[in-house]
Amino acid sequence: MGRRVIAAVLAATMLFSCGPRGQKKAPAQAERDFPYIVVPDMYEDPDDRVDYAVQHFWDRFLTGEPVYLSDSLHFNGVAKEELEKAAGTYFSLVKTAANAAEAMSSFHEKIYVYDAARGDNVYDELCRLTEKYLYNPSSPARDEELYLPFVSAKTDSGRASASDRFAVKICSLNRPGTKAADFGFIDTKGRRRTLYGIKAELIVLIFGHPDCEACREMVGYFSEIDGLSDAIRSGRIAIVDIYTDEDVAAWKAGVGNYPSDWLCGYDPEGLINSNTLYAVRAVPSIYLLDIDKTVIAKDIELSNLNYYLSSVL
Repeated sequence: MGRRVIAAVLAATMLFSCGPRGQKKAPAQAERDFPYIVVPDMYEDPDDRVDYAVQHFWDRFLTGEPVYLSDSLHFNGVAKEELEKAAGTYFSLVKTAANAAEAMSSFHEKIYVYDAARGDNVYDELCRLTEKYLYNPSSPARDEELYLPFVSAKTDSGRASASDRFAVKICSLNRPGTKAADFGFIDTKGRRRTLYGIKAELIVLIFGHPDCEACREMVGYFSEIDGLSDAIRSGRIAIVDIYTDEDVAAWKAGVGNYPSDWLCGYDPEGLINSNTLYAVRAVPSIYLLDIDKTVIAKDIELSNLNYYLSSVL
């Protein structure tokens, strides 16, 4: 969805409304609704309104005065559930912003400065929500390209845990726009192959297991894409599924469930699971590569595949 379309939708919400003026300050220790940003009327272009909203989204929440309620269910006066809803709105906005990476670095800086002044529970909760939405492999909104600048800034600040530092490593592997790491695999006929030896305009690289339910659902999804089989037969598209676990016998028993025009294999050295070449935190994990093995998309959701596949179908 284009930035202008998203901005147009958001323009009808509270986030882009003029909002009430002259509200009285809440008394100390009071609860409050999340104070969404009000975009000045002078910003008429939808892109400019999105950029302003992203830049100032947290300004009215990260205030030092008055002192609002903070406990296990409230964060600077805002209820836990409402803060999570606001965070989800923010991450959706950032995805459409021109300066998304810079915005995520700035977001960490703002909550870090706030924490230094207040030392309450806001910093830890917003770090938790950022990880939950953008890094957790089960999140449909996950986006390592947005999480990387945030967790890198956290690392630079000295607040990172060992898992945060590991996340920096994982998010830095095979980023979109970089060359994918080459690796060897054994195909179903026992032949030694390499990723870079595959010739196709577009490679759908899948790390999966033939017996996992999500992988079986994925196979069904691909079978319903019009023109895909013809593109595979012509060599324009290659679907490559790599088994990364150690139980090769189990793979051989289940690999027949994959379509016959897929190129399937297993990783004999276990390099994929070492997290030195690729980050496979859940299966199936899908990458899209162009003819030069440049990463188009990393760990892409099935629902987003049609956009990319349509470029060669």
